[in-house]
Amino acid sequence: MYNERKESFSFKDVLIQFLFVALFIFILLWLFPTKRDLEKAIEPLYVSIFNENVASMREAAKDYFTTPRLPKNVGDKVYITLGEMLDKKLVLPFYDSQGRQCDLGGSYIEITKMDDEYIMKINLKCSDVEDYILVHMGCYDYCKTAICEKEEPTKQTNNNKPKPKPTPIPNPKPTPKPNPKPEPKPKPEPKPVEYLYEYIKIVGSSYTGWSSWSGWSTTKVYANDLRKVQTKVETTYKEEVKLIGYNVITYKEPIYEKQKVQVGTKTEKSCAKFETVLVSTGEYRYTDWVPAGKQTLCYTPKDTDTTKYYRVSTVDYDCGNCSVSICTIYEVYTRNKIEVKKEQQQCAKYDIKETPVYVEKEVFVGYETKTKQEPVYGKVKTPVEVTLYRYRTRDIIKGYTKIKWSKHNDTTLLNSGYQYTGNKKVVK
Repeated sequence: MYNERKESFSFKDVLIQFLFVALFIFILLWLFPTKRDLEKAIEPLYVSIFNENVASMREAAKDYFTTPRLPKNVGDKVYITLGEMLDKKLVLPFYDSQGRQCDLGGSYIEITKMDDEYIMKINLKCSDVEDYILVHMGCYDYCKTAICEKEEPTKQTNNNKPKPKPTPIPNPKPTPKPNPKPEPKPKPEPKPVEYLYEYIKIVGSSYTGWSSWSGWSTTKVYANDLRKVQTKVETTYKEEVKLIGYNVITYKEPIYEKQKVQVGTKTEKSCAKFETVLVSTGEYRYTDWVPAGKQTLCYTPKDTDTTKYYRVSTVDYDCGNCSVSICTIYEVYTRNKIEVKKEQQQCAKYDIKETPVYVEKEVFVGYETKTKQEPVYGKVKTPVEVTLYRYRTRDIIKGYTKIKWSKHNDTTLLNSGYQYTGNKKVVK
């Protein structure tokens, strides 16, 4: 069966399969556009985004350039880059069709002071396109702020043109009268007014040439529109002290053991015989009062715990050689003070017992041979990679404005890049 199928496979079959594959590829190309077709399709979108970015810079500039920030004298200029506008949060970042951010230094806004107005140049530079617009601004009657854009005057149709004067019909010559008045001479027609028109040419900013390369340095430098940076990596060697090995050292280490060592004796006293004794309680008791007779005293006695005096009578007492004094006879009573005691057991004989006191100490008993590894340090050169930087710079040459006065439609000036400003003056 396989042989029969192989024999029936002809050139016609190959041609049909080739045509089928070609048709399939054609349908795929027709259904799915190429990259170039996509670029053509979205190119108007990129143009629209570019114009919107220019308009955003334009609106931001109107709000930013207030009267204090405007140039003061005729011919003076003020300048702000896109990078400065981003730093001041006046606009958001702009990106081109490649997804790259637009040039922060090459994109700028420049305002030039003219005689009676300002010329604002808005230049946007991206990697794939660069263009600018000119905006005339001034202090006009219709401005709602200090300055605003100049509005072009609206052309109006004049329907009130003066009607042509009718041709006068000649009257018949009057009969001459004697002494006729002389006819007035016709006045000469006024010369047409000639004007000079103001032309302006704005020369955009540019860059100077690159400077010479700086010397190589380890200070990190970043590249931008005004600086080119080159880097290189150099390997140096740093000398450091590191561990390079170990030395084996043999030493003897003393051996200690814990042993009990007597450090003294402890004396203990114990009672061998007890006895009963009377011990004072600190209390006392008294006997009853009993008469102790009478006493004649020539002073006033004081009672005590054991003696009391009771006055009986007063008598004159003759002491012989002394003078007579008055004394008193007292009845005296007394009582005894007895200490209260109690029985108490106390030791009558003691036994003394001495007990040895031991403590546990570490006692040297010998030596043990041991080995240890001692680290060895030495100076080692370690490779270190250092990134070096060098750079060269360039500056921005600010643009300037040329103003000339000439006749209307001066093709020489127009072909040289000049434009009308709308101002004119009478030729004197």
